[in-house]
Amino acid sequence: NTRGGLKGVSGNASDLRAGGSCFDENGTLWGVQSLVTTPLYSLDSEGNFTAHTLSPGADAVALKDVVISEGMIFIQSRTNGIYGFMQKDGASLRRQITSGVGSGNLPSDKVLSMAVDHDGELWIGTDEGIVVLYSPENIFDGTGNVDARPILFEEDGVVQKLLGETPITSIFVDGGNRKWIGTRGAGIFLVNPDGLQTIHQFTSSNSPLLSNSIIDISADPTSGEILIATDKGLIGYRGDASPAFTGNEPELHIFPNP
Repeated sequence: NTRGGLKGVSGNASDLRAGGSCFDENGTLWGVQSLVTTPLYSLDSEGNFTAHTLSPGADAVALKDVVISEGMIFIQSRTNGIYGFMQKDGASLRRQITSGVGSGNLPSDKVLSMAVDHDGELWIGTDEGIVVLYSPENIFDGTGNVDARPILFEEDGVVQKLLGETPITSIFVDGGNRKWIGTRGAGIFLVNPDGLQTIHQFTSSNSPLLSNSIIDISADPTSGEILIATDKGLIGYRGDASPAFTGNEPELHIFPNP
């Protein structure tokens, strides 16, 4: 019933391997599926499905999350870095961000997480650390630097890379553009907008966190409660991390009162 938008693996209609999905600013839903010739699909507000191809190799790898920024669609793959797709002036632009210098310079092609922050920067978590693509539009327009960079800071006279080679399993950007970074084995790091200052580190030793292995982080858009999925269950954190409000007439409540 999707008119070819969704395809079964090897033509098997009962084997639909759907990945992430995300709405763009026009209300079109974009999603991915794995191991088919047209891994990217779109569903417009009138219910019309359209299938799209990606860069070579995307039809033979598991595709996971999707993020969208200014018409640019970024798709996380399990082992082939990130695929990019953009429609511009009637043409479909297809790109790939990988570990090669000049091709994205990711620390690893095994991407575990990604997020676009409020400055339009693409934060990328891999199994060998975190990097930032500060001008993702360069991937599509062919100008400027297309390589992601680690976040470097100096401590006790030594230049260090934020979180080193720790596997980064989740990145959540809150309303203040701070980053909540989930790891495999090291808990959660809350850093300031540019990542140069660590505000908190939550572990199972210094907090009620159920496990130091984080699967996903998000937030309740109304209460601001941070929701943390771990390999041992779900837990909430009540802080000041409310996402940026996108409605027209927010209701404000004082809590606690007094």
